[in-house]
Amino acid sequence: MKICFLQSTHWTATMGGAELQIRYLMEYLSQNPENEITYICRNVIETGSLKEKIIRLKPLPYLKKFSKAIDAFQIRRAILKLKPDVIYIRGDSPYLGIAVCCKKRIPVNVIWHIAHIRDVKKFKVDLASMESIFRFIDRKIFERGIAGADYIIAQADYQQKLLKQNFNTACSETIYNFHPFHQYKKTESNSVLTISWIANIKPAKKVDHFLKLASKFSDQENVQFKIAGDCQYPELCSAIKNACRQQQNIHYYGKLDINDINSLLNDSDIFVSTSDSEGFPNTFIHAWLHAVPVLSLNFDPDDIIRKYGLGLVSNDFESLVQNLNRLISDTQLRKNLGKNGYDFALRNFNNENLHRLSTYFYKKPVAKIKRS
Repeated sequence: MKICFLQSTHWTATMGGAELQIRYLMEYLSQNPENEITYICRNVIETGSLKEKIIRLKPLPYLKKFSKAIDAFQIRRAILKLKPDVIYIRGDSPYLGIAVCCKKRIPVNVIWHIAHIRDVKKFKVDLASMESIFRFIDRKIFERGIAGADYIIAQADYQQKLLKQNFNTACSETIYNFHPFHQYKKTESNSVLTISWIANIKPAKKVDHFLKLASKFSDQENVQFKIAGDCQYPELCSAIKNACRQQQNIHYYGKLDINDINSLLNDSDIFVSTSDSEGFPNTFIHAWLHAVPVLSLNFDPDDIIRKYGLGLVSNDFESLVQNLNRLISDTQLRKNLGKNGYDFALRNFNNENLHRLSTYFYKKPVAKIKRS
């Protein structure tokens, strides 16, 4: 079977949540020797270790930062030449609309996987911004693709509800993300508590709230705040570096690979999320698999943190400070929440999710497309 993954970025170039999940899925599908996998993307660091075939898109340099829809001709040509049986797309990309358009020429199963809450919300255009106008065009092409996708997979039930509410379209199923199991070994003897924050650093992740949070505990020598993540925004990079210079309790480790992230979480006592919106954060699952409770400023997918006692949710900064103070001072609470998270992760983010997702690759196309 010919399988095509269609994304703007390959995980070798940027390891975000979507790219990580695609990597796990591709590794699972590649275990079947009959599967021939191709990855179409703009950004990739090609190495000899990649098993999949890479088709690199070459967008116009002066337009690529504004629009992905400009890749339409190259994508269409590549797909029609490849004639895949399945195309898999994750996130709110116009590539979905382009792929669905190819269904008019070839019989192909298009699977769309929701990646973020913004994917299932209406887009508001700012007519004063050229970037927003290009983004609006991309979104319209993407939204046309929603109606033509054969199967739609949600990461959480709230995404199903928003998709139905905003686009009058039903999901095929909710399937939680997958993470490989790691046997954690907690370091108990250390008297220093480690508070970690892990993400690709961009405005939506609100790392400034974490820096502000650390400043509230600067007088507690036994509490250390550790930040890890790739930073491509100069203002945010400067803010982090300045905070590290001014406060001895903040440490920035830059971009880490998956093994180093595991090491950081293994040494962590509390994981903090300051993002306003997400999809279903891989970092939450990662933390729980290391029995680390999650302290979230706002986001709680399907209310599972509150419902199952996997950490604490704050809703405002003042409560975030109070909740962190509570977790720092209550060792037994941390252990209980961490154990709840670990048990929940083992039950809900295991290999069965990859199996369930992979079954959609072997289904027949069901969307009704008028063929030319």
